[in-house]
Amino acid sequence: MRSTLEDFASTLATRWYRTLEDQLREMHELETRTREAMNELESEWQANGVRSSQTFHVRIRKGQSLPDSIHRVRICGSRRRPGDSVPRSAKPYRRWVKHLKGKPTRAEMYTDVRDVRLLDLFVRFYHRARSLNRARRTLVLGRLSIERRAGAHGEPGPGEGGEVSSPAPLLLPNDLPESSSRALGDAWRLFLRAAALQFELVLVAARYNATTSYKGLRLAFRTDSEHPYGRFVWTLHGKSLVGFSRYLKKRTLTPLKPPNDPPPRRMDPANLSERLMRKLRIPAAARCAIAPHELHRRRMTRAYHQYQDVLGPLFSTAPEGLARAQSLLRSAGFQEAP
Repeated sequence: MRSTLEDFASTLATRWYRTLEDQLREMHELETRTREAMNELESEWQANGVRSSQTFHVRIRKGQSLPDSIHRVRICGSRRRPGDSVPRSAKPYRRWVKHLKGKPTRAEMYTDVRDVRLLDLFVRFYHRARSLNRARRTLVLGRLSIERRAGAHGEPGPGEGGEVSSPAPLLLPNDLPESSSRALGDAWRLFLRAAALQFELVLVAARYNATTSYKGLRLAFRTDSEHPYGRFVWTLHGKSLVGFSRYLKKRTLTPLKPPNDPPPRRMDPANLSERLMRKLRIPAAARCAIAPHELHRRRMTRAYHQYQDVLGPLFSTAPEGLARAQSLLRSAGFQEAP
């Protein structure tokens, strides 16, 4: 049984691990493409031949080869005048750039460029530069969200069971940041615990189906496109009973609760309540035999919901961020691949 658990958990965790690795790799590649597009936009602006104190300039941090943003700036400078007390080693001319906020205005074109006819050109480049900055910001925030979420749940918390001892898969050849590689290591331990618990859920259904509490009533743990991490389903003669308990509860008139009451606990649509079993005309003896299995199923489901609440955002962050960044990159006039 132990080897079966380890094989099941390792196989499922490896699939999740490769999925998250591919998502991080795609985000890193698109971020690199966005930073290259910033250099291309600056070169395109310089090729226009517009000579003015206002221009578009990329910011490259120390120790990096690609820019992290592109801004509309004003080139400022000052020349040392005779009589100024400055060190002999100081340069006679000092130059710096001032970042400009907001969209270019007609007044700025008159004072900095001396040609208001170039306003439309500046506005077009401003919007393209802003789209590139937003695209990179979306990708960086998405990557940080994944890394922090994985790091926060890497180690088992209070009340969680021990994890299956299995080495993490080897990283595929890529140039992921070191923080992303560490996040994959933390996520691997999380995936092992979630997969081991999913194996226990499958056994819960198998143990009940091995009994003969009520003919035709079966319990299954299924995964589908809408529930990629699986859920319990009660069936009676092949017909699913999911949602019936919730429907019966909604039809019951309940008194209004004060506004300060805590929100109700999330209801599992797979619950097989006493009222539902009576509605299905299940005999009392069968209901008594089914109740312990149903209570154990509910406890295991609540434990698994804690993992689902982590796995859901962990795998949905990258697709959402990639879609938005790709849209912003196209609006800036660049393709995903150079």
